[in-house]
Amino acid sequence: MAGFIVSTPSENPEHYESKNTLMEMLEKYHIPALSGVDTRALTRIIREQGEVYGKITDDPADKPIHTYVNPEIVAAVSVKEKVSYKTSNPASTPAPHVVVMDFGYKHSIAHSLLELGCDVTVVPYNASFLEIQMLNPDGVLLSNGPGDPKALANLSENIKRISESFPTMGICLGHQLIALAHGATTKRLPYGHRGSNHPVKDIQTGKVMITSQNHGYVVDYDSVNMKNWYVSHVNVNDKSVEGLKHKTKPLMSVQFHPEAHPGPIDTHQLFVDFIQQFITKGEKQHA
Repeated sequence: MAGFIVSTPSENPEHYESKNTLMEMLEKYHIPALSGVDTRALTRIIREQGEVYGKITDDPADKPIHTYVNPEIVAAVSVKEKVSYKTSNPASTPAPHVVVMDFGYKHSIAHSLLELGCDVTVVPYNASFLEIQMLNPDGVLLSNGPGDPKALANLSENIKRISESFPTMGICLGHQLIALAHGATTKRLPYGHRGSNHPVKDIQTGKVMITSQNHGYVVDYDSVNMKNWYVSHVNVNDKSVEGLKHKTKPLMSVQFHPEAHPGPIDTHQLFVDFIQQFITKGEKQHA
C-alpha cells in the first residue's frame, strides 16, 4: 500500500483480536494517510472516470502523473522460502497436503485449508514444478495477489505443467494466471471490483452468491478455449468471467475470494469441493 484515505478513522477498535488502532498501524509501517475526506464522492469520481491517479503531498503544484503497476510487486510480497503448517483436525489419515503458491496470499486461505483438515505448505510464487513435486502434494492452490497478471507471463509454462499434474485451484490472481497458462488472455477493467457484496452466478446451478472481490483485471471471456474449459461463474453486474473449470482435469479457478474473512461465506464450499477431489480418491493423483 502506497497511501491510505479514510473518511473517519476509528480510534477505539472493538474487535477481540485487535492490538492497534488504524492510525497506529499506518504509523508503524510508515504509510502516508489522509482523513476527513468525502470517500463517497471520491468513489463516484473513480467510478465515472475509470483509471484515476492521485498523490498525497503538501505541495498543490505537485500533481500526479500517469503511472503503471510495478511488474515486480509479486516478488516483493511473496514468501522467500517455504513455510509449513500442520492441521489439528485431519480430514483423513494421513492429512491431505496442499501446496499454496504465494503470489501475495491472504492468510485466511491457509487458515481455511487447515480448518478443513489439510496440512499446508506455502511456497514462493516462482517455485518450480520439480520443487513442488518434491513436496508430494495432494493438491496445489495458486493464491491471490497484486498487479498485472501479464507481468508474470514468464511463469505460464511452469504453471501449466503444475496444473496439469496435480489437482489445482486458483483464486483471483491465481485464477488469471491459470487462464493465461492455458491460452486465455486477461484485460484491465475500467474500474475494479472491490468489496464484499458482489453477486456472482453459478452457471451450473443458477444460484447467485454474494462474494468478496478485490481485483482490477479479469479473464477475457472470448479468449477461453471452450473445447477444454467452461465458464463456471459470471459476475451478475457486468457478465465478466468469475470462474473456470476444466472439462477433463481436476482444475478449477475463481476470480472472487471463497476464503473471505470476515465474510461473506457463500462460496466457502468451493474449498470443500477442491479437497474432496483428492480425499475421495484415497490415494495420490500423481506419479
